Amino acid sequence: SYSSYYAIDNNLAPIISESFGLCEFLVGANRMGLSYFQIEAQKANSMGITWLASSGDSGAAGCDDDATMATQGLAVSLPASVPEITAVGGTEFNEGSTTYWSSNNGLYGGSAMSYIPEVTWNDTVASLGAGGPLSASGGGVSAIYKKPAWQNGPGVPNDGARDLPDIALNAAVAHDPYIIVSEGSTLGVGGTSASAPAFAGVLAVMNEFLARNGVQAKPGLG
Repeated sequence: SYSSYYAIDNNLAPIISESFGLCEFLVGANRMGLSYFQIEAQKANSMGITWLASSGDSGAAGCDDDATMATQGLAVSLPASVPEITAVGGTEFNEGSTTYWSSNNGLYGGSAMSYIPEVTWNDTVASLGAGGPLSASGGGVSAIYKKPAWQNGPGVPNDGARDLPDIALNAAVAHDPYIIVSEGSTLGVGGTSASAPAFAGVLAVMNEFLARNGVQAKPGLG
């Protein structure tokens, strides 16, 4: 996260996407500058910088990263739990028996014919079957940060704490992964480390649109 601090302090870009995180307890126990996360995030917001962080890939067991069994209780990932940071979780497509994909790509490379229904991403059964770790969208209740004013409303848990994630995009690895080419090899990837930069791409398009149409003088949603 020190790289994020540097990017904010030097105002390098209007969007910061971070796919790293640790459970809140570990960050606090190791005195890794816990208070600075929120200070830097507030500074970023005031400058128009949007800081995104993946919510983690071990479901509600944020302290059991890369584990095959949850043993450390309910926990969330930091910096995603910081109220002024946008926590990005994961979904997976739920096509059912309906066809949502075209056999040909459109003018701009897309193949989805309409919105595809989504459910919470949970590949844990498939992951464990292949010898992998817990594999599901991180999220839950922060043990550190109080509930921000904008999280009070119908349907939001009345728990007095910061809840996350804020938003979720496709993150499934076993079901409709992102297809990438790395060093000449075609791979299917996923996780909230993929959904966070995917949302950063959405924000970049929004920033460009707003600036180009004079809604904002320069890119930066905060």
